[in-house]
Amino acid sequence: MGDGRGAVYRALIVEDEVDIAEELSEMLVEELSDLGRLDIHVENDFDEAERLLESQAFDLVVLDVRDATRGGSPAHPNLQGRELYDRIAKTRWVPVVFCTGLAEQVGDLAKPPLIQVVPKNRLDDAVTAIRDGLESGVPALTRHITALVDEHVRGFLRDEIATNWNRLEAVDRSQIAPALVHRLAAWLKENAVEALGAALGSSEDRVMGHASTARMYLMPPVTKHVTAADVLRDSQDGW
Repeated sequence: MGDGRGAVYRALIVEDEVDIAEELSEMLVEELSDLGRLDIHVENDFDEAERLLESQAFDLVVLDVRDATRGGSPAHPNLQGRELYDRIAKTRWVPVVFCTGLAEQVGDLAKPPLIQVVPKNRLDDAVTAIRDGLESGVPALTRHITALVDEHVRGFLRDEIATNWNRLEAVDRSQIAPALVHRLAAWLKENAVEALGAALGSSEDRVMGHASTARMYLMPPVTKHVTAADVLRDSQDGW
């Protein structure tokens, strides 16, 4: 999975109008072939789409907003797609393209190119939005980060917990989790940049030989309180 002609991207189209879903699927296969192979799954049932997202990995989701099978009216539409997006964002966040006749209902969510809103009657714009989402690099980065963390957590539990359990079980149990989290965070901070750089095809010399500002300073801060190396904006819009 990743960028380039050899990439394989998985996209989920959640659309209760079968003809529109099929038309968009065909357009994507034809017009985005230069990105690699697209594995497109069309789901007409919103509940089933949620189950798929809980159990399978997708690089991008195309969402309708209104589920016509649930009733509703123009004045009081059924916004099943927005509700599904809220659940996606909490459990398995991926870039989302809202392709809908109710664009005004989700316009406030737009954060291009990772969250985009296009009218359902402009499928060409939907194809462009999907290309932007896939080319952002976020799908490949998300896969590599998830795999890296999962791999290390498994090894970390095996090497740290099993090996040191006799010592750990003798201490205050409430202190075990904080200690392990800090050790895991320290490993990721020390090794994740190099590991991700290698996985994404970055030069090891560039990753390790030159400390970029992104490695030294954080903007915006990632904590709710100010810590060393956070970069803040002052009242004159300076740093």
